[in-house]
Amino acid sequence: MRKLPARKRKGKHTPSPPGARRRRASPQKPPPFRGNRGANAGNPDIFPYLCRTQEKKKGHKPAPMDIPGPETIRSIEEMARKGASFALCRKPWTDEPIFVLQTHEQPLACGSPAALDGAGPAYVAVPFRVTPQCPVVSIRPDIVAHGWEETAAAAARMAAAPAQAAEAAPPPALLPGGMEEALRRHAAAFARCQEAIGQGAFSQLAPACAADLPAPPGFTPLGAFIKACNSYPRMMVYLLHSPLAGTWLGCTPEVLLAGQGKEWSAAAIDAAQPVEGAAPQPQWPPQSLRRQANTAAALRATLRQLGLKPVEKGPATARAGHLLHLKTDFAFHLKDTAHIGTLLDSLCPAPSVCGAPAKEAASFIADHEGCPREYYAGAIGWLDPQGATKLYVNLRCLRVTGNTLRLYTGGSVLPGDTLGSAQEDILLKMQTLTRIINNGL
Repeated sequence: MRKLPARKRKGKHTPSPPGARRRRASPQKPPPFRGNRGANAGNPDIFPYLCRTQEKKKGHKPAPMDIPGPETIRSIEEMARKGASFALCRKPWTDEPIFVLQTHEQPLACGSPAALDGAGPAYVAVPFRVTPQCPVVSIRPDIVAHGWEETAAAAARMAAAPAQAAEAAPPPALLPGGMEEALRRHAAAFARCQEAIGQGAFSQLAPACAADLPAPPGFTPLGAFIKACNSYPRMMVYLLHSPLAGTWLGCTPEVLLAGQGKEWSAAAIDAAQPVEGAAPQPQWPPQSLRRQANTAAALRATLRQLGLKPVEKGPATARAGHLLHLKTDFAFHLKDTAHIGTLLDSLCPAPSVCGAPAKEAASFIADHEGCPREYYAGAIGWLDPQGATKLYVNLRCLRVTGNTLRLYTGGSVLPGDTLGSAQEDILLKMQTLTRIINNGL
């Protein structure tokens, strides 16, 4: 029998040893979506960076946050009384408070986020609309303490120091009528938004609702902060005080801008439904899908206008407290970080809190809503052009002024939405705040 000619092979071939199994070449897979994870994502020492992903995959649930001792509480209250500027925050999926304190001078007050270009690391609060009375506030991290023991030592030293001379921001004018009157103001803003949408000026708008309520007996900002940390492990929770901005407390799931080096990310979050009664894979009505699509499209357009090439992931269902949302992640590269402030200026306010197109919607909201948002719906978090940055949209927050709490929340409006459904959404989100203020230490 004539043998078949040997098969020609390209290149050098090394025969497999006897009995060896031949391996099939696996098909090439596209590179994984990195989002805001990056090379240092597993390093817990990087303050604002994501350690959340690994913990979440393990089913990690942080232990309840310890309640600080009475001396710590008194020291923090005394610091605020003496005009110190500080931020206390808790990253998602952790149980450790991080305390950022500026020990001398007043924080930098800027007329625009772009003024932060070239600045050093800071904990920043960016208002929805910058005004002389409501500037961008940049708290310099003279001290960064981790955990209550370090926080107590830093707060005690600062409380014993002389009071800082500071011109406090004027308190906001009282909003009368409580929640009932707040819903009437929201109804008027809703009507103005629907009229503008009907005229074709916007694809959607996001009017807010602000209500002044008396602080309940036993309320303390620090007590509400701890209750928020224990109630909402998926959110970033913060307590900020500065004479320039007042005292603010909030919990937010929406990342506005995060990254380090060349790897950066942003997210678009919209639509809401309660967790209770929701299916494991909840079905979203067409109006909710449209809402999220508009918000994601506005963020996508902004990133592309800046010359960036975002890679998208989503939308997917994401939980925040007792609510579910739709979320689209965007990952992109920056050649340098010298102009992070300018990038922040382009991204803030986020389309989820004003509408689309975003900048025009933000101007319309500020002119027609009827109640200044101040730092609600702006940006809050850590900014470090030379290190890691993690800034959030300042959602579901409140301002503490004496014995009055101003609660803020909002929701987007589309053609076909009814006032009833919009205010049902408002009240659902407001529960995030009302659940944490009835707490005392």
